[in-house]
Amino acid sequence: MKLMIDEASVVGVYSSDLNLQSAMHNHSVEIRLTGNVTALTVNVEGSLSGNHWGLLASHILSSSEISNKGALFHIESKLVEKIRVRIINYSGTGTVSIWYTPYPN
Repeated sequence: MKLMIDEASVVGVYSSDLNLQSAMHNHSVEIRLTGNVTALTVNVEGSLSGNHWGLLASHILSSSEISNKGALFHIESKLVEKIRVRIINYSGTGTVSIWYTPYPN
């Protein structure tokens, strides 16, 4: 598992681009919250070249995910060699950490 964003608390934060060892189809993303986060949306973007990025998934945390201070979701059948994560909506006074791991096809 790779830490992509560590304790961010602002909209627009991008993770560093993660270069996968080989192209992967399936991906898991875990979001962990601290403090009082009241709303969060993240985008997961992928690329084959690193020059052109496309949206793989957008995840809006539900009220139960916010109450539980975390979420786990999976992206399937999206072949990419590079991946990055972006916070596109954030409200509250806590922090957000986002972890990523590819998983076998």
